[in-house]
Amino acid sequence: MKKRWAWALALSCVAAPASAQTALSAADNAQIDALVQPMIDGLIAGKAKDAISTLLNRSDMMRSKPTDVGFLGVQAEAAMTAYGPIRACELVEQQNTGHWAAARLYICQHDRFLTRWIVAVFKSPSGWQPSNLRFDDKFSAKLEE
Repeated sequence: MKKRWAWALALSCVAAPASAQTALSAADNAQIDALVQPMIDGLIAGKAKDAISTLLNRSDMMRSKPTDVGFLGVQAEAAMTAYGPIRACELVEQQNTGHWAAARLYICQHDRFLTRWIVAVFKSPSGWQPSNLRFDDKFSAKLEE
């Protein structure tokens, strides 16, 4: 009997696979949507620099890095020049890491190509904030790539 309990205890201590995700609450998802969607709408409206600045300036950390935020806006405008304006964006992947971190992958359609936009957010005591924004033209890649 002792062996069974020891075996059951050992099995209960095995970690969940790395691919397992913690589900966020509906309220958390709504707050993340409210944080990110205005940026997506701004990209579609052709106001990439303003949209990126507005999103990232909602982060306590990024407000202290105006040069980095501005440079990302300039890079986004260069992508719009190369690929054409963004016509639509689609949320294609979500990943949660525990209850305080999440990432969203959007594929955006330009006139001449597609881009991948990844927004990482974290939950601070004051609410959800962006922690990282990146984009590239590797539209067939997943979040981790």
